[in-house]
Amino acid sequence: MKKKKPDNRPRVPKETIDKTVDHLKKGHTLILPMDGYYYLCCDAQDIEAVEKTLGLVTSDEAIFYEVLVDKDHVLERYVEQVPDPAWNIIDTSKRPVTLVLDKPKNIAPALILEDNSTPFKITYDRFTALVTSKLRSPLLIASSNFLKGNMPEKLEDISQSLIDQVDSIISIEDTTEQIEVHPLEKEAQKGSNKQRQRHQPTSIIKISNNGTFKIIRK
Repeated sequence: MKKKKPDNRPRVPKETIDKTVDHLKKGHTLILPMDGYYYLCCDAQDIEAVEKTLGLVTSDEAIFYEVLVDKDHVLERYVEQVPDPAWNIIDTSKRPVTLVLDKPKNIAPALILEDNSTPFKITYDRFTALVTSKLRSPLLIASSNFLKGNMPEKLEDISQSLIDQVDSIISIEDTTEQIEVHPLEKEAQKGSNKQRQRHQPTSIIKISNNGTFKIIRK
């Protein structure tokens, strides 16, 4: 039997999960953290919430959103077919990747591109994975040129005009248990923050049902 690796990610308070899921069930548009950055978010199956959220986005990217699921097999609920190359990429990729897949289903129509495909991503972020699992629905996660075209790491990096248009904000501090941190651990976290600043955008690969694929962004 394969030994399960220990999960060293910070624990997420239950009340934060419950509060976030409650907002999403009400059709709210949120600003929330994922992988150390802030994104726009809503329930990807809620038609009105999706249209509102996409309407708030200003982005120069051709693909500026993704439908987030918490496990690879969950993809089969939202596309007619997951091509074999997609499974291979999921199994071998050393960093998160967005897969643009054909013939999506069970999501809001506004998330379907003109060629009848949709970008999907499996989250490895504990907070969004727990939210998606409890909600029993995928999330729309959208990036935006919040300020100066950079992804925001702090709420202060987000324009007040955008904050005023969302229904609620979940802060990074809300998603981790507040525990006493040893001074040496604080120094290690500083190093982690520096690495995050050099974070590269997620790779985007379009995979058709006939097995052909195209790299949209490395």
